[in-house]
Amino acid sequence: MKKTLSISTLLILLVNTAFAVSPGSLLTYEGLLTDSTGTPITTTQTVGFQILYGACVMYSETQSVVPGSAGEFSVIVGTGTRTDTTNNTADRIFASTGSVNCNGSSAATMTGFTTRALRITVNGVDLTPDVQIGNIPVSINSQKLADKGASEFLQVNASQTTTQANLESILSRYTTLNSLISAYAGNTLTAQSAQTAVNFTGALTGDVSGTQTTTSVDKIKGVAIDTTGIATGKVLKYDGAKWAVADDATGTSPGDASYTAKGLVQPMTDAATSGILISSGVIKVNYGTSANQIVKLDASAKLPAVDGSQLTGILPTGASAGQVLTSSGSTLSWTTPSTTDTTKLPLAGGTMSGPINMGSFNITNVGFITMNPSSQLHLSNNSVDPSLSTADKGKVWFNSTSNQIKYWDGSATQTLGIAGAGLTSLNGQTGSSQTFGTPTTAGTSLSWSSTSNNHVLNIPLASTTGVTAGLLSKTDYDAFSAKQAAGNYISSLTGDITATGPGAAAATISNSVITSAKIVDGTILGTDMNFTGMVNATAGIVIQDSTGKFSSFACSTTGHVPTWTVTGWICSALDPANLSAVVPITKGGTGASTASGAFTALSPMTAKGDLISYSSSAPSVLAVGTTGQILTADSAQATGLKWATPTFFANGGNTFGADATLGLTDGYGLSIKTNSATRLHINAAGNVGIGSTANSNVPLTLSSSLAGGTTLHLVNTNSSRNYSFNTGSLSSTYGASAFALNDETAGKTRFLIDTNGAASLGGTITNMIAAAGPGVLTLNGPGTTTSDTGVLEMNNNIATVAAGTSGGKVTFNAYNNLGSKNLASIQVLTDGSGGANGYGGRIMFTTKADNSTSQGINFIMTSTGNVGIGTGVPSYRLDVSGDANLSTGSVYRIAGTQICSSSGCTSSSDRRLKENIQPLQNSLENILKLDAVSYNYIDTARFGDKHQVGVIAQDVEKIYPEVVVTDEKTGMKAVAYDHLVAPLIEAVKSLYYKVTASEEKIAEHDRRIASVEEQKNLDRTEIEKLKNENEALRKQNENLQKDLNLIKSKLGL
Repeated sequence: MKKTLSISTLLILLVNTAFAVSPGSLLTYEGLLTDSTGTPITTTQTVGFQILYGACVMYSETQSVVPGSAGEFSVIVGTGTRTDTTNNTADRIFASTGSVNCNGSSAATMTGFTTRALRITVNGVDLTPDVQIGNIPVSINSQKLADKGASEFLQVNASQTTTQANLESILSRYTTLNSLISAYAGNTLTAQSAQTAVNFTGALTGDVSGTQTTTSVDKIKGVAIDTTGIATGKVLKYDGAKWAVADDATGTSPGDASYTAKGLVQPMTDAATSGILISSGVIKVNYGTSANQIVKLDASAKLPAVDGSQLTGILPTGASAGQVLTSSGSTLSWTTPSTTDTTKLPLAGGTMSGPINMGSFNITNVGFITMNPSSQLHLSNNSVDPSLSTADKGKVWFNSTSNQIKYWDGSATQTLGIAGAGLTSLNGQTGSSQTFGTPTTAGTSLSWSSTSNNHVLNIPLASTTGVTAGLLSKTDYDAFSAKQAAGNYISSLTGDITATGPGAAAATISNSVITSAKIVDGTILGTDMNFTGMVNATAGIVIQDSTGKFSSFACSTTGHVPTWTVTGWICSALDPANLSAVVPITKGGTGASTASGAFTALSPMTAKGDLISYSSSAPSVLAVGTTGQILTADSAQATGLKWATPTFFANGGNTFGADATLGLTDGYGLSIKTNSATRLHINAAGNVGIGSTANSNVPLTLSSSLAGGTTLHLVNTNSSRNYSFNTGSLSSTYGASAFALNDETAGKTRFLIDTNGAASLGGTITNMIAAAGPGVLTLNGPGTTTSDTGVLEMNNNIATVAAGTSGGKVTFNAYNNLGSKNLASIQVLTDGSGGANGYGGRIMFTTKADNSTSQGINFIMTSTGNVGIGTGVPSYRLDVSGDANLSTGSVYRIAGTQICSSSGCTSSSDRRLKENIQPLQNSLENILKLDAVSYNYIDTARFGDKHQVGVIAQDVEKIYPEVVVTDEKTGMKAVAYDHLVAPLIEAVKSLYYKVTASEEKIAEHDRRIASVEEQKNLDRTEIEKLKNENEALRKQNENLQKDLNLIKSKLGL
């Protein structure tokens, strides 16, 4: 819950004893705690206080606050639980000078009377803005003045007054008084100088001489100072006996010879023979040292005192050619290398017992390198080729990526290997890198083909034409491998059948060599004498007779067949008489010996009435149709014919099995005649004329010349009711030209249109009333009972009634109106969802708006009794969309007591109507929980687009559900704003009581502030009095000072 702190203006600054660990009472703070609605908070709250100087937190604490019934509380800041770590005391928190600690940051420097701020938090929530703590109010009795204590000012002793005796007493203590005056410096006196300080007397000794007022520095650390020759730019230098004035050294080393024994390192410069070291200077080590001496740093890398000792470890003398420098551990000496030392390789050569690691250095001027038979020369393993220059010509390495040995020819990397690298020419190819391709079988002889540094071996197949030597294919090899060995195969055939030559040699049978004797069984079977193919010319037919002999002859005339006669075979035409039996149908005959039998055998018909019709390729059977069908041509059928039921109308009637149509399919009329006269005519447009030709503009024309004017007579034999349409009337009352619908059975006119155009329905001939003039319809009841009379009934005989089914409509038109002629209508539709007792009904009144092309529903009554005006879907007993007006003096009543009129609306509130009456509680708190808002309605058609103010029903319902109404149909909520008057009354009363209490407290605070102001005025008067007294004392002191100075001058002091 958001908390609001109402701050009382009373802040009383207190001063605590300095130097305490806890600052103690700093100031009194009073305030009011309320929530965001202004409701007082009366529960215990944790309140934090911070005193800040800018961003510097100088002090912080927390206190548990128990507010009063109105949320009021009062605390003394400085007495709570301290939460900062600054340890600032009260005098430092409000200090005007010096440094003050800041919690969590660096210290701040105070300058003057800087304003402090008080920050308050309630349960961890900062209240804004911070409260400024100024210079006023201040404590009446200040322990500090401008950060100075009372003991640091002149002591005021009330028991001592400025009398002659006291003044003489002061003068008698002149030494003390003089010390006091001499110690005064500036505007501040310390406690010591003000009360106990005593100035020294007599001459000064040591490095300083003279008196207190005429002091002279004569020595530095006991060494005398000689100021002879002092001038600008001179310096003091120690000359071994005193500090004397001398020039500053600028380029030469002062007394090199005097530093020799000390072993100093003397810098050398280009600008001077010796002096300070500059950027181009050179440090020499032979200045200030004896021969072979050098400065050495100690273990801490610092320059120690140089003792001038001799250097050790310097090169020995007496070296001879070929000797090397060796060390015994403490001295160096020249020695000749041993020729028998196995750890060293002599220049004359020898055998190594281990590897030589040259690091990155080269071995030059090498002769032959000979490897052991089982050893290998290990080249460098390079994953990429190195970048080399001309000077690297001849270098060799192994590329571990391509697994090739490469070398540098001075300009490019070359490759050694089996690909012919390094060859100058191979079969006419001169490339530095050459390859061998896959062998082929091209050509007729063994050969090499070389192109683009690629060499291919051509080995032709031995089976290729022109090849004398070549490869043998596997097929040929398998064939030769399967050959029989020499001497085990036939090389040629002789005798009756001969054959010679390699491979598939032709065999020849000698003429007349095949006889029965040469056949194994002595005969030649007929099956062995089969003839194939077609034999032309005279030897076209070979026939074996009963003796086994063969005869051959030919039939040269088309259609002749071989025929056997007693004399032999002849060729002649086929004679049916020679046929020994009936030729079956499968052999091209009829299968019968009579015409009837042949027809029956050849006919495909199987049932009575079947017909044969030729289809597109062959005759086909058309099965007989059903009784009454006729044969009709139909090109869509395979036979071109079909059986169909006739569609013409036959005398005596037809049986179609469905609705039948009589008429024409072209644009002409149809007439029906009797006795040679046209009795019925239907023209091409469908208009019907009975008794005359059809009228082109009238759907039905009845023409009659009967006496009495009867034109149409309707007879219902079931109910024995007869009706007639007459062009006259049963009574002459309405004119001879009246049109009437007569009930012939009852002898009454049921519908009448008189000669003036007025219409009348119902009634009897004696009570029918028709107003004069056209456009008038009168409904006449029987006039004999009190039941419904003059009833106009509309009926929709639709088979299935559904929602929205029309029950009738009355339309009012202005025929010649521009646009739509329909002005208004009354329509009845089904309503609801139906059920066992059917749908309900709703009636609608629609009107056409001015200059509109359509009608809108302006009045509707639904099946539930809801009435809508201006809306088509009323949700309430009366649902009005739009403004409603009550004329002057009219009222709108609800339940008889709640009235709305031009003077306003009232609510039923009589005590006699109420029970369980209780006073409202917490009205102010509840009203403060409501939020007033501004808004626009989404449905501008219903509510308009004007900007609105009010409340949200869902929010109000949480506080006052009694004033919120929820529509049981739509679920929409509404607020009875007038019902909020009651809690508003109680809220105003509660607010009045709180304001009254606050005014009383403010008045009390005003009184307290007035008291403080009055006390401040008294304090100002007292302070002004003290200031005047201090000013008088200051002047007295000045006069005393003058007197003392005068006395001192008199005394020669």
